[in-house]
Amino acid sequence: AELEYFRIDSATASTVTLSWETVSETDHFGFELVRASSANIAAGEVIHSVSGSNPDGAVYGFVDTPTGAGPWHYWLVEVGTNGGRTVMGYATTALTGQAVSTRLFLPSLLRR
Repeated sequence: AELEYFRIDSATASTVTLSWETVSETDHFGFELVRASSANIAAGEVIHSVSGSNPDGAVYGFVDTPTGAGPWHYWLVEVGTNGGRTVMGYATTALTGQAVSTRLFLPSLLRR
């Protein structure tokens, strides 16, 4: 499969909404979503599976309801027709360790 994007669309205290889009899918059996409480896929569990293939690509979505506050780490894994698995994307609700550039603009008021 050729992936256009894999992302977290929204995250609240009780749900995480994920989406992804493919441009094409060949030699493709389906997808698995893996969730973990650390950035280690080996510690994760499959929380959702999608089977089927669309040669023209498709848009997918899933609403996860994890227990606990997180942060949560997600991997999109493609399952090939030969049974092989390939990590296609990664997303997290954590900001730890990521460089975030922020600018704050405050209006200034002048009194005459």
